[in-house]
Amino acid sequence: EREFQFQVTYEKAISLIPGLSEEDQGRTSSTYLSPQDVVAVLGKASSGEETYQEGGVGPFMTQLEYQSEGSPSSVTVLLTNIGVGDRLSSLDFENLNSERLANKNGSLNREDFANIKIGTSYSDLVNTVGIPSSVSWSSMLGSESFLTFYYKLSDSRSVIIRFGSNRTISEIKGLEDPATSTSP
Repeated sequence: EREFQFQVTYEKAISLIPGLSEEDQGRTSSTYLSPQDVVAVLGKASSGEETYQEGGVGPFMTQLEYQSEGSPSSVTVLLTNIGVGDRLSSLDFENLNSERLANKNGSLNREDFANIKIGTSYSDLVNTVGIPSSVSWSSMLGSESFLTFYYKLSDSRSVIIRFGSNRTISEIKGLEDPATSTSP
């Protein structure tokens, strides 16, 4: 068993989220994703866990973890299968490096987000302030999914950005200036 090599980039991980990046028009809204599909994109996982239901043929839940010792980077993929094939149920990752976008976490200021508003698109966001320090995506059994980005400011506070169904920003938290937010 050789040491697990963490090679997952931000681009690879974010590509698993359906309908987010412009490049993935092929599988825009489908959340169907097999463990093999995940490994094809992210590489071999550092650990995996399958959960079986009584009487079930295949696993009801499959969790794949990507984490290497001493590295702050991690990816967790959760797939569920309710009898019609594996679906991406949740995806969480943090501290990934990007192939082409800036990572300014820890040095960002509130001013950097001046042009980021409700309705700003995903690509405008990452091209303006770079990639988030962590991402959390989850999907209910219905079609609704929840996508949240966390950015680290230089004062170690976080900016939390949530996306709506059309992949534009629906909510921004953490940009209120504590000094001025009490003024009328």
